[in-house]
Amino acid sequence: IVSYPPNRRDLGVIPFVEEELVVVCSPQHDLAQRHHILPAQLNGQDFVGFDQGLRISRKIKHALRALEVTQRVRMRFDNIEAIKRAVEESNYLAILPRPTLERELMIGTLCARSLTGSALVRPLGVIYKKRRPLTPAFQKFIDILQDVAETTRLGTQ
Repeated sequence: IVSYPPNRRDLGVIPFVEEELVVVCSPQHDLAQRHHILPAQLNGQDFVGFDQGLRISRKIKHALRALEVTQRVRMRFDNIEAIKRAVEESNYLAILPRPTLERELMIGTLCARSLTGSALVRPLGVIYKKRRPLTPAFQKFIDILQDVAETTRLGTQ
């Protein structure tokens, strides 16, 4: 399972789910008091971001640029957990997939807000080599993933 599955001739992709990307901050941040955040409210804010070489970093940067938001990234990490810890300990913002924040939202160490006027998502997909036949075990794995995704999607509506 990978985020932003690559488009390559030798790989097949089975789309799995699209996760909403949200603005994340500590409960003490000014934006934590809002239900939704306008893109313009992100200008001038400090961010914790993903390492520049990661595809998610480029996708977020491109999406924010299209919304005329200039990111001021102060720290970069290669994983979501490190970004969450940095946001908890600072007055910085981050943009992360909502499902990865479940624990922190429940215990109140982070706040997540949707970005108004934006459909930021992180697509997840299962990749496989096209030249190899799909085994019954792999196909069963895909079926289970799709069932879980559907159950989760229905549970959030």
